[in-house]
Amino acid sequence: MVNARVGYEWDNFSVYALGTNLLDAEYVASADTGYGIQTLGDPRQLTLRVEAQF
Repeated sequence: MVNARVGYEWDNFSVYALGTNLLDAEYVASADTGYGIQTLGDPRQLTLRVEAQF
C-alpha cells in the first residue's frame, strides 16, 4: 500500500494534499478464520487539508 503527504507551510498557515492506498489495492483489513469472514480495507482516499494557527 502506498500513502503520501505533500504540503506547503507559511507563517501561520499550511496546506496539505494527502492520499492513502494510492494504488487502490484490495487488501484484507481483518479476518475471522473461524467463520471465514473477511473485512476489506479502505479504497483510495484523497484529502486536501488546510490549517491555520491563531
